[in-house]
Amino acid sequence: MTTYLPRSAWTSTARGGAQLTGNQLVGLACHWPGSTTDAYGVETADRVAGRLRGWRAYHVEDRGWSDIGYNFAIDQAGRVWDLRGSARVGAHSASPSNPDANHEFVGVLCIVGDRERPTSAMSAAFWDFRRDVFLRRWPGRTDVRGHREVSGAQTACPGDPVIELTNTPEETDMTPEQAAMLNQVARDTAYIREQNISIARAVVKLATGSDDITASELKAVQDAAAGKDR
Repeated sequence: MTTYLPRSAWTSTARGGAQLTGNQLVGLACHWPGSTTDAYGVETADRVAGRLRGWRAYHVEDRGWSDIGYNFAIDQAGRVWDLRGSARVGAHSASPSNPDANHEFVGVLCIVGDRERPTSAMSAAFWDFRRDVFLRRWPGRTDVRGHREVSGAQTACPGDPVIELTNTPEETDMTPEQAAMLNQVARDTAYIREQNISIARAVVKLATGSDDITASELKAVQDAAAGKDR
């Protein structure tokens, strides 16, 4: 059973971000922390709360944003954490070519490492959250995608395993064989998208004359994702 934790479970600070009107909202965009951590694993609630405070401090103190950039987070134990919440504009998916993306998507941080797959508890919690929280607050906004699938994004976020999660709809009336076929389609689709992202990254590196993405380039990408909704 999915556990829902209020904002007060990890911070006493006020929420940031403008009110989300929903006029442009189409669905959910999933993210990962994008750190150098290979795997977080199933952690205690206190440990996850500490991580959330750390990410908020980075966004607020180092980046100058009003709050942590995401609206919700889901950990590997299957807990759903209220961050900015469903009624505030997040700071997670905007880009120069799509500055309104944060009004189009509510941002969900999946707390997975760079080499880690979502647990069954995280996957179940994501679809429970979508059905029982998000769609009840915003009915009809059924789009689900990873950050790199948002128009204008130039990122590998949230990684192939989370993309697979978002591309595998909650199905309770499928046979195991049908579910396996669906998962294979999701993996193939994610692979194709990953090749496109790899090409885009190569073009960016060639254009800048650099073999690696520098800290300043990473900062520019992150600030672009936050957009005007910090």
